[in-house]
Amino acid sequence: MINKKSKLNWMKIFLVCISATVLGILSAFLFKEFYPSVFSNISSRNEKTSDFVSYNFNRFLDSKKAFEKEYFKNKILEKKLSEYEKDIEIMRQIIKDNDYLAKLYKLKKDKFNNAILAKVVSRSPNNWYKELIIDKGFNEGLKVGMIAVTDKGILGQISRVEKTYSIVSLIRENQVKFGAEISRSKVTGIIFGTDNLQIAKLRFVPIGSDIKKGDIVQTSSISATEIFPRVFPSAYPFGKVIKIRKDKNNSELEIFVRLFEDTSTVKKVLILR
Repeated sequence: MINKKSKLNWMKIFLVCISATVLGILSAFLFKEFYPSVFSNISSRNEKTSDFVSYNFNRFLDSKKAFEKEYFKNKILEKKLSEYEKDIEIMRQIIKDNDYLAKLYKLKKDKFNNAILAKVVSRSPNNWYKELIIDKGFNEGLKVGMIAVTDKGILGQISRVEKTYSIVSLIRENQVKFGAEISRSKVTGIIFGTDNLQIAKLRFVPIGSDIKKGDIVQTSSISATEIFPRVFPSAYPFGKVIKIRKDKNNSELEIFVRLFEDTSTVKKVLILR
């Protein structure tokens, strides 16, 4: 329960607050009455300050809205640009594929009339760099031993045929060996595969033979394949000499040949019948 002393204290505080408020209002009124110019000047300055703050705040809001608008516009343009770039890349690939097909059809028309065009559908998981699987087989008349070529050279030979597909063993596969010659000097040898997809080796070349770096290497009509005997097309370029050295026994030359065709990117081939 509040005692009389506490009530008295609260009353005093209340009266002080009321007095201070009245004095403040009265002072403001008197200041305005007796010093109108000063009061007007202060009010004017306050108004100008308020207008300045308001103006710049509104400018800030407008700038923020403009920035957000441009930001989202930029994002939309970036998305469209990305889509255009994808479309351009697809178009480039289509043009590249069409150009590749045109070269194969020209090769078929000019040199290998009876060849069959086949699509590379997959690679053998166990022999990824040694074999290709194509979408033609018994139904199209394919047989074991037939030669696979592109416009850039020899790929290999068919080693297995099923109804709807066949397996092509690439030059890297040891079973695929064939006769080759230096285009310029007609020096002959046998082509073997190596661990490098792009490199083959021409062997059984006598020391002192007329061979130079940069010489073009082409097929001869001799087949050295024991398992898939077949006559290879003659005088068909497929690579160039990049290195010449003697073998370990100093009994013959080993000629390293860079193949023109990159077998890791082949998509379509011609099968010679």
